[in-house]
Order: sequence, then structure tokens, then C-alpha cells
Amino acid sequence: MELIGRGLNKAHKRQKTSLLKEAQAAGCEVLSFEETNQQDDAGKTAIATSLKAFTGGKMKLDSWQLMTLETAGLRHVFVQPFSGMSPMPGEHHAILKGTAPSTVALVQGVLGKKWESPDAAFATVLNKERRELKMLAKKCEFEWGVGMGKIVLEWALQMFSRGNGSTQCVMQTGRYGGFTSYGVGFRQYLALVCELSNVLSSDARGPNTPAYNISYASVAEAMLTGNAPSAETLSTPEPSTGPEPSTAIAQEESAPTANLGAQSEYSDLIRAVMGPHKGKKILVDDLPEKKERNVRERVLPPTLRDEKLIAVLDLTTFGSCKDAIALTPTHCHVHEFDVRISFAFADVQAVHGFSGMLKSKVEIDVRNTGSVKIPCAGELAGNPLLELLNQIVG
Repeated sequence: MELIGRGLNKAHKRQKTSLLKEAQAAGCEVLSFEETNQQDDAGKTAIATSLKAFTGGKMKLDSWQLMTLETAGLRHVFVQPFSGMSPMPGEHHAILKGTAPSTVALVQGVLGKKWESPDAAFATVLNKERRELKMLAKKCEFEWGVGMGKIVLEWALQMFSRGNGSTQCVMQTGRYGGFTSYGVGFRQYLALVCELSNVLSSDARGPNTPAYNISYASVAEAMLTGNAPSAETLSTPEPSTGPEPSTAIAQEESAPTANLGAQSEYSDLIRAVMGPHKGKKILVDDLPEKKERNVRERVLPPTLRDEKLIAVLDLTTFGSCKDAIALTPTHCHVHEFDVRISFAFADVQAVHGFSGMLKSKVEIDVRNTGSVKIPCAGELAGNPLLELLNQIVG
């Protein structure tokens, strides 16, 4: 056990040296570097980690390195988690001045890396009009090797308005080089922050919630405001919850994305429209356990996974509901391949009908977002989704 403990300390020290060297090379001033452990018996954890790296088991995080940095006047933080001897994907956080028009995430699409946002116009600007940003996105890493395997990230970067004239920018780390240590992309993150700051505005907008789970939101907030996080805070990576409900309600009219404030309730209308079409592809109220689990894990946003499900329109071939349209009392959530869309029914302003060469989408206008296209989910004749949206608009 003593030998394993020495190996553990050596591995952590090696990563610390690597982080400090990489930060310095990127022009960062390191303001603080702290380390914390969840448990004392690190030897047992190291043994379990070594085994799981080969067997593909789920690794448990047990210690962290916390960095506060400043670069060209920007304060930012980095959280490096460990599972025993193995560094795991961490997160860069910074708070930028200005407001993003909508939540945006950098994801790995079918045709390559792309910016994804419920605001189609904003996504187009990032993907097609900002050449430098497009080039930086291509250089983002989505893989983190561990033992004989690798972790593939669901997203690389997210940016969302905090509702107070500022925007949070978070990058999850793939591996940016290193042989015995791990490069975490300080230079890449700062370059992205610099370019993304150019698309922010001074417009007054409400807060957004991130599209995907962010593990260390509260830890980063504490570090950026000068309040040191505790080991208890770090012991279980928490989902990002976005703004407090009272703030979200107050900002509802100006918020560019849906929130769960004082929204109209459409449960009875959803049941009335979807009920006659109930079957294998349209599920109303009582969902089979496995399908409901897939919807909550794959379709609903991470911060809304406990929402009440009124109906689900399955978009998969074999009925797994991993791609689906989920209808809650107040919102519509869509997940199809690498596309995620969420909006409040009360924000639907117009329904344009079927769109595209194959008429495979329903095009609608959503307040503060603009034109949105969602799968029509079924036959064109008497399409229940189109009927529901038309009745909501009235």
C-alpha cells in the first residue's frame, strides 16, 4: 500500500507540473493552485482504478487539483479531477462581459464539429460567418485516453448568458498532447474565449441554462468569486441548475431560451390531441420503464430530467425513444441524432407547416429564438404534432 501511495503522489505531482508548465506557455499567471482529496485510503482507489481502466468500469473521482489563473485581465479557473492515479477530463471556466443571444454548445456532429444552439441564426453565425472560430472549433479535442480505452466527450465547450450582463464560457477537456501527463488546452481555451467574446452584445437578456451537464459549475463560481470550494462540494459533480427560479421568472419575457417560470400549462390539450394517436410511436402518460429512462437521459435537458412527461413521440426505428420529442406540461424537448431543441409552448408565435424537400420538419417561430424546425414525427395527414402546435397558437 505504501508503494501504491507513493505512485499516486508521483502521478499527481507529474500532472501538477504539466499543468503549471502548460499554463505558463499559454501566458497565464497562476494565482493559486490547491489540491483536495475525498478519501484517505487512496491505495484502494488506485488499485480499483488500474483494474477499471482495463475492464471499462465506471471510474470514481476521488481527488482534484484546483487552479485560479489570470490572462490579459481575464480571471479563469481550471478543475482537474482524478480517479486514483489517472487524471480525468476537467473543466475550464470564465465569466465574460456581454450577453450571448442564446445557449450554444460545441458538439461532434455527423459531418464534423459544429456549434449547436436553439437560436438557428446564432448557430449559423458561429458555424459559417466566423472563420477563425470555425478553425478553432476543428482543433478542439473530444477524446481523453485512460489506460487501454478512451472517454469520448458529449460536448467540448458551452456558453450561456447568466442574466446579469455576463456570459459563462466552459470548456471540457479532451487531451491536448502529453505522454505521461495530460495537456488540457489552456491555449485553445483562451483563443476560443477571445473569439467568442466578439459575438457577445450589451443587450439586456434573461439567463439561459446550459444544454448539457456541467460538472463543476458551483466550484468554478466559488473560485471566481474568491470563496474556496470544500471537499464536500467536489465529492459529487453536480448538474448545472442555471439561475435561481425567482430570477428566471423575473427575466422570462426577455429570456432567449425557455425557462420554467410562470408558463401556461398544456397537459389537457396534449392528452386530447395525442390520445387518439396513442400507439407504438406515440406514448401518452404511462411510459414503459426503459423508454422513460431513455427519454429522461437522452432527450430532456440535464437540468429538467425530473419533469413530468405527458406524451412522447418516438423518432427511432426500433422504439427505444433515445431520439424522441418529449412533451411536458409547459415545454417541448427534441433530440434527434446530434440536434437538441427546447422551447416553451407559450413562446410559439407562428406555425408555418411542413418544411424541407421531404416535408420531414414542422417549421415554427419561437419568441426570442426565431425560426425553428422540428421533426414532424409521423404521417403528414392529420399529423398530431402539427395539430397541437396550431391549437396552441390558436
